[in-house]
Amino acid sequence: MASDAAAAANDSLPPRARDAAYWSDITTRLPAGRDQEQKLERARLFSRFDPNGNGYLSLAEVDLGLKEAVGHQELFESKKVVMRAFQAAKSAAKTKSAHGDDYVE
Repeated sequence: MASDAAAAANDSLPPRARDAAYWSDITTRLPAGRDQEQKLERARLFSRFDPNGNGYLSLAEVDLGLKEAVGHQELFESKKVVMRAFQAAKSAAKTKSAHGDDYVE
C-alpha cells in the first residue's frame, strides 16, 4: 500500500523530476543531517520560509519557500508531492499550539 502511494506520487512528477541527479541537487539544497551545522542551516531555512515570523509554516509558506530556496520549478509544480510531505511533517509531532495541527512548527 505504501508503495502504491509512492508510485502515485512519482507519477505526478514531471519526467525530469524522476531523475536521480535532480533529487541529488535538491538534497544538497535542503539540509537534513543531524550535525550542528545542518541544524543551524535548517533553522535559517525555516526563517526564510516564515516571512511573518510567527514560528509556524502554512502549506502556502512551505510551497513558496520551496520555490525560492530550492529553485526547481518542477518541484514547485508538484503540488501532490509537496502536500504529502507537508502532511507528514505536521503529523510528525503533536503540538499544543493554539493554531492546532494545521501548521508545521
